[in-house]
Amino acid sequence: MLPSPRNECRILGGAVRRIREAKSVTQDALATKAEIHFAYLSNIERGHKRPSLEVIARLANALEVDLDDISYMATVYVIADTEDAVA
Repeated sequence: MLPSPRNECRILGGAVRRIREAKSVTQDALATKAEIHFAYLSNIERGHKRPSLEVIARLANALEVDLDDISYMATVYVIADTEDAVA
């Protein structure tokens, strides 16, 4: 089953957050580098806002990862969130 639009935002935001935390980057530093407002980044990470592809690309660039890396992390998040996920 495909995730709802609300869940898509949560999944994408979770992927950005996980990559950011893995790189030990603060929200403030990432927002500044990606040239977006800190509050907007916070809302993206919490799944409350749906960023444009341009913003996702700027976040990926600021995190020094490919868009594929964000997509991959989002996929991992979905798989881990399913009932059939294996530890």
